Amino acid sequence: MTRTIVRVVAHCHALGVVHRDLKPENFLLASKDEPEPMLKATDFGLSAFFRPGQIFTDVVGSAYYVAPEVLRRSYGKEADIWSCGVVLYIMLSGVPPFWGETEQQIFDSVLKGELDLTSDPWPKISESAKDCVRRMLNPDPKKRATADEVSRKKKEIFWCVFGSRGSRAETQQLSSSLKKKNPKPTTKRSSATSG
Repeated sequence: MTRTIVRVVAHCHALGVVHRDLKPENFLLASKDEPEPMLKATDFGLSAFFRPGQIFTDVVGSAYYVAPEVLRRSYGKEADIWSCGVVLYIMLSGVPPFWGETEQQIFDSVLKGELDLTSDPWPKISESAKDCVRRMLNPDPKKRATADEVSRKKKEIFWCVFGSRGSRAETQQLSSSLKKKNPKPTTKRSSATSG
């Protein structure tokens, strides 16, 4: 699923579109009856066309998925990769990487940028998957992985959640775990500053 999300982002970026509100809720399965249904991106309401090097200054997106540079009001397409990294982190661990009881506390946690890759379940997750999360959640957007870089590493990263290609049972177990652990994030679109 993350591979598809990253491919969608790469395609959007190649077309000069930045989504600016990537999160699991904005991807829908075309059919729940197919063994491998198509994943469709939705909610392009905050998306914008961009030119290479263009900087955006408006604070938009959903609290758990917003990149630190968005909160600092100086960002580009790299903010979408951050959001994909948050999605990957949640898919692997069942919890968001940056937590808070309020939107402001979440923003403060994002800006602090302390990434936990040592607590349970991270010891069970492959080093290549953890490396991908680190690269996607790099607080420096210039050093952050691109959608194309992440897409090229698909076999190393996306089959290594459990140290090997996960079985269908393991995938269902992970999905069930996510449904239980994933908090309902504050998803209000914000135009307020972060501090």
